[in-house]
Amino acid sequence: MQGKILQEDGLCRTVSVTFLAAEREVLRKAAVGRIGSRVAMPGFRRGKVPESMLWRNFADKIAEEEMAELGQVALRTAETAVGQAIYRVLAIRPQDSLVVLVELELLPKIELPNWDGLVLPTEGDGPATGDGLVLARRQAVAEFLLGHCSFPLPMSGRNEEIAAAMAQLMEEIRGLPMEKLAAQQEQLIAMAEKMAERRLRLALMADAVARMESIAIGREEGEQAILRFMADAGQGVPTKILETKLCRNSALLRRILRDALTAKVLDWIGKQVSDGRGETFPPCTVENALPPLPGASMAGCGTAED
Repeated sequence: MQGKILQEDGLCRTVSVTFLAAEREVLRKAAVGRIGSRVAMPGFRRGKVPESMLWRNFADKIAEEEMAELGQVALRTAETAVGQAIYRVLAIRPQDSLVVLVELELLPKIELPNWDGLVLPTEGDGPATGDGLVLARRQAVAEFLLGHCSFPLPMSGRNEEIAAAMAQLMEEIRGLPMEKLAAQQEQLIAMAEKMAERRLRLALMADAVARMESIAIGREEGEQAILRFMADAGQGVPTKILETKLCRNSALLRRILRDALTAKVLDWIGKQVSDGRGETFPPCTVENALPPLPGASMAGCGTAED
C-alpha cells in the first residue's frame, strides 16, 4: 500500500491510498476465509463450505467484510502518510478497485505554557470560599491557559461544540417571544461560537496535560460526573428519560466525561502552582493529545457514527 497526500486545507487532509492488485486479492481471500469460518451449509461442516458456494450464497457478506478491512488498512496507511495525530476520520471512500480516498482531520500541535506567572485566588481575596473558591481557582487557571496558548481548532469539533452551545443557549432562553429570538439571532450565534471555541480549546489543552501527567477520570469519578449532569439537567425531567438520552447520545456522554477531565486537570494545575511547583513544567509541544475519534463511514463497511 502507498499513501499520498492529495490535499491540505488547514487541519484537514485528503490522502489517496493505492493498493496493488495482489494486496486486494489477499484482503478478498481473507474475507472469504472469515465468512467461511462462521457458516455451515447442508452437507458441509462449519469452515468446510467450498469457496464457490460461499461466493454464490454470501457474496454481499464477503464484500462487506472485504470493504471493512480495506477501510482499516487504508486508514492505517493514511495515518503513516500524514505523520501526525488524527483528531477525527471524516470519510473513507473507494475511488476505484485499487484506490481509496481517506479524508481526515489532524490534531493541532499544542504548545503548552509553563505555569510561572499564574496567580490563583485565595480565601482572603474575595467572598469565594469552599466550592466557590474551587470554581474561582479553576476559572483562573482556565483564563491563564486560554490567554497563553493559541492554535487552530479542528472544524468538525468546533461545529459540534457550536451546536451544543446553541442548544444550551436556547434552553436558557426558552419561553422568549419569537420576535425577540429573531432580533437576537446574530448575537446568539456569536455567543455560541465564542463558547464553543473556548470549550474546545480548553479541552484540547487539558487533554494534552492529562496525557503528559497520566491524569484520568476513574469509574467512580465518571459516574459522579454523569449524576451531576442529570441533576443539573433534570428540572422536572424523569430520570428514566435522562438515562435514555445519555444511552442514545454517546457524543453527549463523551462531552460530560471530557468536561470532568478538564476540571480535574485545572484543579491539578492549581495544586502544582499552590505548592510552588509551577516552574517545573517547561513549554512543550504536544502532538498526540487525543486518540482518533469515530466519525468515518465507508460504503459497504458500515459506519462509525454515533
